[in-house]
Amino acid sequence: MKSFACLVALMAIACTGDSRVGRMTGADAGGGGDAGGGADAGGGPDAGVDAGSELDAGDEPLRDASTEPDAAACMPCEASSCGTRICGRSECGYLCGVCGSGSWCFRGTACGAGTGPGEPCIEPWGTLVHEGDQGFRSCPTGPGVQRCTCGGGGPDACTADPSAPCIVPCSGDATIALGDASVYGSCMPVTPPDPIMASWTIAISGATGSTATLRDARLRIVGSHTVMQTLTVDPMTIALTGGSGTAMQSKTGADTDPSMPCGELCGGATYTLELTYEVDGAEVRATESGFYSCVF
Repeated sequence: MKSFACLVALMAIACTGDSRVGRMTGADAGGGGDAGGGADAGGGPDAGVDAGSELDAGDEPLRDASTEPDAAACMPCEASSCGTRICGRSECGYLCGVCGSGSWCFRGTACGAGTGPGEPCIEPWGTLVHEGDQGFRSCPTGPGVQRCTCGGGGPDACTADPSAPCIVPCSGDATIALGDASVYGSCMPVTPPDPIMASWTIAISGATGSTATLRDARLRIVGSHTVMQTLTVDPMTIALTGGSGTAMQSKTGADTDPSMPCGELCGGATYTLELTYEVDGAEVRATESGFYSCVF
């Protein structure tokens, strides 16, 4: 009779003496899996686990899947989530815009001149959030990010509401290849106030969106003295097909005129081109260095 009862119970723990707790997997969370004793469909994460059971040595504790973001089930996050924001990130983490050199994002509504109040916080993506604005910090309990408000006290001074969820914004694994860069001084026949010419080819792949936008372009030339410029570029937006696209971009202007670009810099100076693109709501950077030359 005892053997028959054990068979009917499908070798239940009481008959086998095995008190092992089954590990929950992504398929079992929320019910429907058999791990841990056959949770019913719609049951919670603990369905099918005997009360008072203990883990065997080496077994991992059960996790509550409802509190941990899953990169495979990320939160869709598009430009439409920005609303009236022109800089900083939306509620779901989309990068709505980046203020240029010498300015800062005022609570997403405007770019103010100067450095902004306090010491900025730094998001997991490396972007700055200034005092009083909302951004993101790394989730303290697992993967993902959590919405927070910067207190102006430094990189980690972003405070989150304890009830704020941890999320994983959807984004592609976009890569950027910068090539064919050319930076030189056009010093003939008459030298203009800014004779520095710059152009390059950019190739983007692995994106999920249909466009990539240049948010910041900076040029540094180092020789007998240093020239630093924030560039105006055309085109700013690159069309992507199937997550990929290629375009040639050129400097059309700069925030400052250089000092003696057709003089001592023409012999042995080097340049560094630093570009920041917005792809799938995230910043992707590309850098290229080479020798600066002059054409007479």
